[in-house]
Amino acid sequence: MFDWLSALIPYTPFFIFVAAFFDVFAFTGLFLYGGTLLVAIAGLHASGVITAPEIALAAIAGTLLGSGTNFFIGRRSSHLPFVQKLLQKRIIKRLDDLANKQHLLVFIIVGRFITLARPLYSLFLGTLEVSPRRFFLYEIPVVIVWVLLWLFILLQGETFVTKYVF
Repeated sequence: MFDWLSALIPYTPFFIFVAAFFDVFAFTGLFLYGGTLLVAIAGLHASGVITAPEIALAAIAGTLLGSGTNFFIGRRSSHLPFVQKLLQKRIIKRLDDLANKQHLLVFIIVGRFITLARPLYSLFLGTLEVSPRRFFLYEIPVVIVWVLLWLFILLQGETFVTKYVF
């Protein structure tokens, strides 16, 4: 059993990439819990299986792919009749004004920090037909900061545990 698991060690960054993707993807992200992913990554890092730069690169790439996929699914489905009907609601029109005309960066930051909104905000922005250029102009730095923030928290927690618990 352990030989089989040992053979998977070189693929750890890929598994983190896939987990980050599914954590953000609209159809799975509502059901997955990112805290479990963090604990698993902390264990892998503490045991020397993966380095912090590998974690950061894999998580950033997976998160960007998940958000981008959501965004383009939203853009492709924005012309469906039931989506058009939803877009006519007053609150959606107000959110559209907020996202398209004023504060897209604030919208993305708030969406990233609200747990249930994280897998959906990029899908929503795609249905509102936000420019892909504007979306990624803000999404890329927000994702980088988001991943590095959680990596910092993870590494500080690991340091705290090894220093004060063990």
